[in-house]
Amino acid sequence: MKNIISFASISAIGLLFILPSCASGTDSWPEVEKEAFLTECVKNMNEPGIDAEDYCSCMLDKVIKEYPTPKKAIKITMEWMIEEAQGCL
Repeated sequence: MKNIISFASISAIGLLFILPSCASGTDSWPEVEKEAFLTECVKNMNEPGIDAEDYCSCMLDKVIKEYPTPKKAIKITMEWMIEEAQGCL
């Protein structure tokens, strides 16, 4: 299970470094960034017995709550992602 968290978290963090370049400068997460996060997360989640869409939606909610804009999400750490992922599994 730790591999699941690490792999999904790394994928999500990688995506978050790309997203701010697409941001429109608003103080929220545009739908295009939300969709990109979910698509990339689901694509990289391949663990049997875990609903990738539910997991990724849960993680997106946590990311948005903690980091209200994609630009602020650059500050996400791997430790934060792993800790928060536990609540989504």
